[in-house]
Amino acid sequence: MMNAGPGALVRRMPSAARRSACWIAWCQAVLLGVSALVIVAERSALIYCIGFYLWNDETQWAAFTLGLFLPGTAVQLLSVKWYYDDGDDRRCYLSVIHILHLGIFKRLWDCMRSVLHMQGSVAELGVAVMQQADMAALWLLEALILTLPQSLLQAYVVVSTDVGIASPVAYCCGLCVLSVSWALVLYSRACCLIRPGHLAMPPAALLCQLVWRAGMLGARVTCLMFFARVFNWWVCGVAGFHWLTASFWLVSQQPDICNGHWCWRAFNSILGLIHVFLFLNVKDGPSRFRMASFYAFMLVENATLLLAASDFLSEASWDNMTLPTSALCSFVLGATSLVLYYRFLHPKSTEISHGTDRHMGSACIEQGESSFSLGDKSLPASSIQNHGSFSLSGVAGSLLEHP
Repeated sequence: MMNAGPGALVRRMPSAARRSACWIAWCQAVLLGVSALVIVAERSALIYCIGFYLWNDETQWAAFTLGLFLPGTAVQLLSVKWYYDDGDDRRCYLSVIHILHLGIFKRLWDCMRSVLHMQGSVAELGVAVMQQADMAALWLLEALILTLPQSLLQAYVVVSTDVGIASPVAYCCGLCVLSVSWALVLYSRACCLIRPGHLAMPPAALLCQLVWRAGMLGARVTCLMFFARVFNWWVCGVAGFHWLTASFWLVSQQPDICNGHWCWRAFNSILGLIHVFLFLNVKDGPSRFRMASFYAFMLVENATLLLAASDFLSEASWDNMTLPTSALCSFVLGATSLVLYYRFLHPKSTEISHGTDRHMGSACIEQGESSFSLGDKSLPASSIQNHGSFSLSGVAGSLLEHP
């Protein structure tokens, strides 16, 4: 018969805690490694598309694809500036890395090293969380100004030419949509980690958010480019109308992220342009009604674009029904994942289902504290960067989806 005294139990607990921390660190590293693979797959597909266009004498599409890489330079400049502002004096090394457009990969590597070498102190946890916040913010910015335009271009090539749905261009478009969606998921996760009282997202929540974002964005890109195939530049009028409507809608919400008058106007205009394609919450507090309004409007607009650009009402066939059906199914899949996430996987899912608005701390007490989140801890001064990692989009919690 075994007779383990209290001392043996005390000696075993640190070992179990270390194993748990090691497992969590490796899970974090795998997540970051998968993120790097997503970027590699997206960039490889774009480079392959350029070669595919050149091989088939489609030089204009190759030139457009290559030209859309240029906005990514702004993200590299911002990344290297943040390194300098944080006191990193390896200027030559950092300059070479960012000239080669490897700044996001460098930050992913830094995040992986931090989580694998973390000893469990609050200072180290703060550094790791802020590094991931910087990486997520920069990757989201790059996804919006580089990858999203690429997905629109490649989708237009697929629907307006005879390259086919099984061509490298279609795969490239799908990878671009996946990359933008994953960047949105990682940014939401970073907001969740950095916001006091929130839990780290479980894998099921990450997957559900990915399907939600990819489904909605894929449907939107398909509808816009399907309309552009028939009406050409009139799609700019549709996007412009949505831009103005979204901008005024955002102004009516009166988000307090920017202080200056002109800065506030510019921020709402830029965010209105983003809302042409996807939803981002910019006002603290419950967002379920704003989100429902946005996606209801998006559904009506997508259906109108599909009806206007297709002739399946007069001549129904499988060929002219494939894209509209795929777009609507993608939207339904995204909406289903959205409902599942907020009903079962959101940190405040219990409060959402009951329609209440209790304090976040009660949800954390009921569900347990995450091993990799700030919880109710405050960041030590040494872990806060000089540049303010979420300065490009305001307070982190404002962009986190609330119920």
